[in-house]
Amino acid sequence: PGPIAINSATFVGIRVAGLPGAIVATAGCVLPSCVIVLTLAFVYYHFSRLAAVQGVLQGLRPAVVAMIAVSVLKLGKSTVKDAPSVCIFLAVLVLSELGGLLGVDVSTPLGQALDLLSSPAVLVVLAGITGLLLARLSGKQKRGGEEK
Repeated sequence: PGPIAINSATFVGIRVAGLPGAIVATAGCVLPSCVIVLTLAFVYYHFSRLAAVQGVLQGLRPAVVAMIAVSVLKLGKSTVKDAPSVCIFLAVLVLSELGGLLGVDVSTPLGQALDLLSSPAVLVVLAGITGLLLARLSGKQKRGGEEK
């Protein structure tokens, strides 16, 4: 379950029965998923070497990649719409793979710098700062929900 479901269960539980209600409601929300994941992990651990299981996994991997690709395309269509967003997209795409593409050894100073620049956290911060600067430069900074 996601954060909204867990927070809702906790809120309703605390309203209905106080702290014990919050604990039981939250556990009731989270526990089924935990049991399913633990069961799947147990089954995988004991049967992962079987040809049938390997066949199933071999079929699932490309399906998962396809679903992620569809999500990326949908998100891209709604997000990457103008020149600044295309530039940010391309810069992050290149920076995230630059070290690997150039084949630079991570133990060298250049390799360490490229490794740092390809960190998802660093890329997100840099993209956010770039977006903020571009918004300020273009005068389209929003204040209080309205464009300035």
